[in-house]
Amino acid sequence: MTMFRVTQKLKKTKEAFKKLNKEEYSEIGARYLECKENLKKVQEKCQRDLYDQSAVKEEQERLEEFKKVSRDYFSFLNQKSKINWLKAGDENTRFFHRSLKILQYQKRVVGVKDINGNWCEGRPAVAEAFVQYYKMLLGSEV
Repeated sequence: MTMFRVTQKLKKTKEAFKKLNKEEYSEIGARYLECKENLKKVQEKCQRDLYDQSAVKEEQERLEEFKKVSRDYFSFLNQKSKINWLKAGDENTRFFHRSLKILQYQKRVVGVKDINGNWCEGRPAVAEAFVQYYKMLLGSEV
């Protein structure tokens, strides 16, 4: 296949993606809020009349729609935050390093309960609690 054909196919694909984005994902924030409000109204309607099967069915439909839109919306926000991270992380080293320190601090294990239910704090005690737990779970070599 020649390079010309590849570029032509890529251009057609780009057009199709732009059309899909415009039709399905434009104003995703507003659609998320609208779906959330619609779901809330239907749920209130269901609470007023618990035996109305049409309201229950409508609630299920609205819930499925809300799940799809919220998944798309949060995916959009995630992508947007990654773009901001790349811009700010590359340009501002203080921001980048502070963010890394915060992430390391959040992932740090401060304390755990050992297999006897006692609280252990500090690196050596936490490490020993983990070792004892996994020895109990997996057994030890004989």
